[in-house]
Amino acid sequence: MNQYFYNFTIDGDNRGYSYLRFDDKTLYSFTRFLITEDETYTNVFSLKLEGGRVLACKHGDGDWVDLGDQPPDHYPACAYPLLLPRVTSTPYTYVQLSCDDGSTIGKTLLSREGADIVESRDGKEYRRFTMHGDVPVRIDWRGAVSHLCANADEAVAGSGLDFLI
Repeated sequence: MNQYFYNFTIDGDNRGYSYLRFDDKTLYSFTRFLITEDETYTNVFSLKLEGGRVLACKHGDGDWVDLGDQPPDHYPACAYPLLLPRVTSTPYTYVQLSCDDGSTIGKTLLSREGADIVESRDGKEYRRFTMHGDVPVRIDWRGAVSHLCANADEAVAGSGLDFLI
């Protein structure tokens, strides 16, 4: 099983963390950060996988959304860990789906720019992944930036949050 810990920085300050765990059957992500000193945002999603395809997605405590009838080039936005290794010198195009309900967001391009993989749609950049091999070591979420950390303690250091999953 692969598991990764990321901090979640806004304007250079650690405001929280992301935790990602996946194998060939499941992908789970938990992101938590402070919006203000009194307000915390939490985003949890899960995917059921088979043969590199996403069969179902679940956002938070919601119900599982069946994606088994989707074409093979359709993936939820939260499936990026499965897609990044597919980007070599040739861009990878897929149809992005909402992690909330499986609705279509749009045709999305993943293209390499040096050590980065850029995610764009309709010519607009949405995320930038700085890669080391197949692992994103930095994720720019259009303002907030996550850095790969060695463990949970390092991911939450200075954020004022405890590591929960």
